[in-house]
Amino acid sequence: MKWKSKEKQYTHIKSLNNGLEMNLLSTPNTQFQDPKTGNKIPAYMLNVNNGCLSVGASDYDVYKCNDLNPKQYFKMEQIMNETAYQNNIDSSLPFDNIDKSKINYPFTMLRSINNENCLTNNHNNLTVQPCYSYVAQRWIPL
Repeated sequence: MKWKSKEKQYTHIKSLNNGLEMNLLSTPNTQFQDPKTGNKIPAYMLNVNNGCLSVGASDYDVYKCNDLNPKQYFKMEQIMNETAYQNNIDSSLPFDNIDKSKINYPFTMLRSINNENCLTNNHNNLTVQPCYSYVAQRWIPL
């Protein structure tokens, strides 16, 4: 299932790691062209500490929200099954080393448009790092 911009717009995400909820911001400007499909898809900005999470090539920080700044855009990757999960994590890291029986589908991964890394919530410490099979990178859109 692909999410298209005419489908539901989400306003929050909830971490499957510890239940942390975060606000999402979306405007008509927060769309981008998916390089794989060529489709326009919605992006979201993450509201953090009265600003928005902004991702550079190798770092990230919180700045004033700006819906014209693609460094603040995150796309939702809908993960419905193990195959979709394997397709959305860093292939240099071995997927088979995790206990797949503890993974509950579906969930969403939030990937930075700018560097393709994933939003990670590790004990309420937010980071943006390579996508892997961490429960800290699994979210439910609300």
